[in-house]
Amino acid sequence: MTAHSGNFEVDPQLKEEYVAYGQSTLDDIEKALHALGTEDSAPKMEDIRRQIHSLKGTGTSYGFPEITKICAVLEDSIKQQKLGLLDLLLDGIKDMRKTLKKPA
Repeated sequence: MTAHSGNFEVDPQLKEEYVAYGQSTLDDIEKALHALGTEDSAPKMEDIRRQIHSLKGTGTSYGFPEITKICAVLEDSIKQQKLGLLDLLLDGIKDMRKTLKKPA
């Protein structure tokens, strides 16, 4: 049985590979967020934004439209430099991890 994403089916193997990619990317983002206090934050935030943008662009294609939606909010928040951004990003990471653990 294959997972559905929009009007097409996502190969289960590809979906599994995406979950591994997503978890690894979220690990990298989390590490970068925790390092923000020790380094110049502008380049780090741009790197974080790029990683979130990548997840946003691929989430729906691999059967995870929730990832795309969460990442859209997070990316916009980074661009707007919203107050409480660190907490918002960490909460978003938690939500994405839960989404990636849901059965297809």
